[in-house]
Amino acid sequence: MSGRWMQVFSILQRLVISRFGSSLIGLIAVIALIWYAGPLLGITSASTRLMMIGGAVLVAALYFGIKLFVSTRKGDRLVNDLSEQGEGGDDDRAAELESIREKMNEAIASLKSSELGAGYRGKAALYALPWYMIIGPSAAGKSTLLRQSGLHFPYANADDLHLRGFGGTRNCDWWFSDQAILLDTAGRYTTEDDDREEWLTFLDLLRRNRPRMPINGVLICISISDLLTADSEGLERHVKILRERINELMQQLGLVFPVYIVFTKCDLIQGFETYFEDLSETERNQVWGTYLLETDEEQDPATVFEERMRELYGKLCELRLRKLAMQRNMTRKATLFDFPNQFDAATDKLTEFIHLLFRANPYQETPRFAGVYFTSGTQEGTPLQRLVGNLRQAFGFAQEPTARTGQPKAYFIKNLFTDVIFPLQSLVRGNRRRILTERWLKGAALGSALAVIVGTVLTLSGAFTTNGLLLASGTSAVSELRQVVRTGYAEPQQQYRALEGVYDHYHTLLEYQQNRPLVSRIGVYTGHRQIPALESVLETTMDGMFRDRIVRSLEHRLENHARHWETADNQGRERLRDNYYQALKVYLMTVRVPERLDIDEATPLLADLWAQQVAFADVDQPYREVRNRAPHMERMVRFYLSREGDIQWEPRNELITQAQNHLRTPPNAEQLYEQIVNKGNVDFEPIGVDDLVTGQNRRVLRSDHQVPGVYSAKAWDSFVRAEIALVVEGATRGDWVLSEELDNPGEADSEDEVVDYELAQHLERAIREYYFRDYAENWLTFLGSVTPRRFGSLEEGVSILNQLARSDGPIAELMQATARNINLTDRDVSRLRGGNISPERMADAMSGYNRVAELDVRLADLRRFANPAEQQSVSEPMSQYLTVLSGAKNDLERIAASVDPAREAKNFAAGMLTGGAQSELYGGWVMTNGLLSGTEMRTRQAMEPFLIEPIRFAWGAVLTEARQQVQRDWRNNVLNVYRQQINGKFPFAANGPDAAVDDVAEFFRPDDGVLWNYIERDLSAFIDEERQGWEERRWLGLGLGFSQDFLRSLGGARHVSYSLFRRGGMDPDMTFHVYPVPVRGLSEMVLETNGHVYRYRNEPQEWRRFSWPGDADRIGARVSGVSQRGQVRAEQRATGHWGLFHLLRDAKISHEGGTVYLAEWELEGSNGSPVTVRFRVRADRQHNVFRRQLIGFGLPADPFAGVDIWAVNSSRGGR
Repeated sequence: MSGRWMQVFSILQRLVISRFGSSLIGLIAVIALIWYAGPLLGITSASTRLMMIGGAVLVAALYFGIKLFVSTRKGDRLVNDLSEQGEGGDDDRAAELESIREKMNEAIASLKSSELGAGYRGKAALYALPWYMIIGPSAAGKSTLLRQSGLHFPYANADDLHLRGFGGTRNCDWWFSDQAILLDTAGRYTTEDDDREEWLTFLDLLRRNRPRMPINGVLICISISDLLTADSEGLERHVKILRERINELMQQLGLVFPVYIVFTKCDLIQGFETYFEDLSETERNQVWGTYLLETDEEQDPATVFEERMRELYGKLCELRLRKLAMQRNMTRKATLFDFPNQFDAATDKLTEFIHLLFRANPYQETPRFAGVYFTSGTQEGTPLQRLVGNLRQAFGFAQEPTARTGQPKAYFIKNLFTDVIFPLQSLVRGNRRRILTERWLKGAALGSALAVIVGTVLTLSGAFTTNGLLLASGTSAVSELRQVVRTGYAEPQQQYRALEGVYDHYHTLLEYQQNRPLVSRIGVYTGHRQIPALESVLETTMDGMFRDRIVRSLEHRLENHARHWETADNQGRERLRDNYYQALKVYLMTVRVPERLDIDEATPLLADLWAQQVAFADVDQPYREVRNRAPHMERMVRFYLSREGDIQWEPRNELITQAQNHLRTPPNAEQLYEQIVNKGNVDFEPIGVDDLVTGQNRRVLRSDHQVPGVYSAKAWDSFVRAEIALVVEGATRGDWVLSEELDNPGEADSEDEVVDYELAQHLERAIREYYFRDYAENWLTFLGSVTPRRFGSLEEGVSILNQLARSDGPIAELMQATARNINLTDRDVSRLRGGNISPERMADAMSGYNRVAELDVRLADLRRFANPAEQQSVSEPMSQYLTVLSGAKNDLERIAASVDPAREAKNFAAGMLTGGAQSELYGGWVMTNGLLSGTEMRTRQAMEPFLIEPIRFAWGAVLTEARQQVQRDWRNNVLNVYRQQINGKFPFAANGPDAAVDDVAEFFRPDDGVLWNYIERDLSAFIDEERQGWEERRWLGLGLGFSQDFLRSLGGARHVSYSLFRRGGMDPDMTFHVYPVPVRGLSEMVLETNGHVYRYRNEPQEWRRFSWPGDADRIGARVSGVSQRGQVRAEQRATGHWGLFHLLRDAKISHEGGTVYLAEWELEGSNGSPVTVRFRVRADRQHNVFRRQLIGFGLPADPFAGVDIWAVNSSRGGR
């Protein structure tokens, strides 16, 4: 019985200490914590705790399932990778490889039959079992070590084990045991550098498929004969190669793992077989060597090995006497006796090897050497004699080799694996880099776990505290309200604030119910329990605070409306009607006919009355500030009305009767229409260009006008048509508010009630007439405001016109949208015109559809443009118009593509303004006017700008480009000459140097002068000279946009030319007559210019002819005067061809009429006294120099003054 309990206890012990058992215990602890500690944290609901426990169990099951799935998946991937790598052999090995894969699959299948310590089967076990790698030189006895290990390899016999590539590549033997997987690597991996790439690829395969722990340890197998027969250089080479392989393993796999040094073929030490031949099988399975991991880290492992070797030598000597006593063969006895000495002699070489191998390297991470062990798998070869044998050979004495007897036996192998290596499978740790990474990750995980724990505690405590505060807030608000009610004399504003506090808390709890925060969903929240109590408190309190007072306020308002109604005129009554009616309706719903209560309709008025009460009771709180709380008050009113019970208020019937009598007047169609429009504009957004076109088309069209939303097909179909019927029905069927049968709502709503159908028809026609009148006007106004974006250049014009001309472009899309909105359908109401029809027959009659008749006349022409033709996207007129735009685009494209677009644009514009060009732009304008011909006036006013504006913008783009050429020509042909020869010189500048007469003649000559030659050649197509001055030519209201300064300067230039030149003259030629005017005190006056002299000595006057420029040899001019006594003489002289003009500049000239002027000079006499000289001058032409228009004449640098063409033309009345 006790044995059975011990067995049960052993099973339980294994379960507890196993990975699964510890995880199960942890899960049970979490479940217990949730169930028993939950109520302490506020999680009192059993269902909530059960849900949390279910979640924990689900997470645990998911964890173990994922872990098993990952292990199995990685095992599959490992098998696939090994199989793929095994397929890299030659074709002649294909059959052998296929056999190997079959055997590998059999070995994996055999693993499924054994339950492993890790709890895995099959391919999962392939991933979960510990892996060990065996490296060493070729022929070091690695395979023999595994073959003689005594481990269990399922489905593997001796022949199988001799096949290379078993379970993997042909360059590695894979040994599948039920305790571990052993990788017997090829010796050339250890010794040959040429195979380094293949070796690293093999390590990468391990790292990818077993990233957590690629291997659990490494066995370095060294044949003891190789070491004993090697010199120092050979040992150095062995150590260097082995340390490189170990370092590559640590770097590539990211691990520091136990390294076991296994000296194989120890039977080659002379006397080994004789010494140990008496051992039983159990004794041969024991471990012979030294374990190094128990030593202090500061102690040198090589030194420890040296000490342990001396201990082994002592142990061999101690056992030698007993063994000698048992041995009878003298030869074998001598060999047995010599074995400890041979082992001790080999120790020196082995110690030297270990010292070299264990030597620390500052550039490499030090391996973790776990132990050094001696083994013998088969007894083959000639034993080595380290002492006597060498001396005999030196003296030429040859000894016959000792013959091997008996079957080969394995010495010191099995327990090495089962008792030393496999139990230490968990000693693997990461290398320095991996340790640092794992340490950081563990710290982060620990920190995250602590943060989660702290966050959970804080969340629970915060939720508990918040819940407590929330409940306390509700209790406090209710207590305050009860205190206010209990006092009985609190002001309305105090009562409202207390009531508001309770309602705010109630509203907060409702919001919690609908949108509960996450912290309130963990079982702590209990605020919902207060909601019923709060509703009862609010309802009871508002009975006294709200309803009674509001009803009295309603009655007061009805009384005020009645008084104002009695004294108001018709207009005043119409303004008062809506408010009066609404007050009566709400009063009736509140106190007389509660079954008709419409909460949405009654709430705004009742909340407004409540706000007035609160404001009027508190002089420090204006009504405007209280009214800002209207949304809050409305929610409270809505709450009360939705819960109000039986009405217990006695209505004042005299107020009701009086209001009904006042409001019973015939309905007004225009007011009903305005009511429909106002309501519709609230529900429907205005319609603009962006609402009618889509995508890139929105970038082309613009408008500053919108169609109100009520004037749309959507509004008509979904709202207006039905609303007209409802409004008309309400106005003609009778209104329950004004009905005398208020106490019999069933009778008031009876469908047999008599309807005034004649009035209904009249109202319907009138409302429809108002609506469709405004409907058509709004759409026509909108279309008239739509224009394309102005063209900033020819290229932009080409792009926009190209888009406008498309059949799916903005104009086509706009017309399609317009067509959808102006082709409204209507129900067939023709049969309703013939008298009284019951509602049933009316519904039957309203079954067909036709087009709205009121729009047929108003929008007939617009539909001709908007309605698409059959199987086309646009109408026929619009199709022709799009062709027009395409032609305009071609003109602009041709100009833009020319060698000199500015000059080409100037020539094109000149041809357009003179009528000499046959362009598609002009032809398109003619065709567009033809499309508009015969169109109704209002439609033409809307469509003409809509259709003409793109053509006008194209013309503007041409003019904008042409202006550049005009500016260049003006600067090159005129302005430069003007600045060199005329500007700043006399007679055009009062104080400048004299201009050369020839330069003036060359510039201002009327027929072929620089200025007029340019005007005639380059600008005659763009400007005309009229009687009132120069004007520019325009087409479509657009010209080049010359500035007014430029046009005035041309007028001034024309005056200069007419003043200095005779018609057809090539040189300046000016004739004038002079007539002296006697001056008291003067005896002589003289006027002389360029050879012409008039000396006047108070004889009879006469007109004398003068000419300019006169005698070229006597240039200059003077004017003088002498007093009668000859005592005072005054004179003014001017030199040069312009002498006369200098005298005229200094004279005071006044116009006497016609072409006669009076010139007066104030001269300074010889004695300093003033002398006045006067002459009348009569010019031979209307344009003359005596008008003094030469001085101050100038030409602008820019004919357009830098002003945009659109700004110039719009300022002159151009569109």
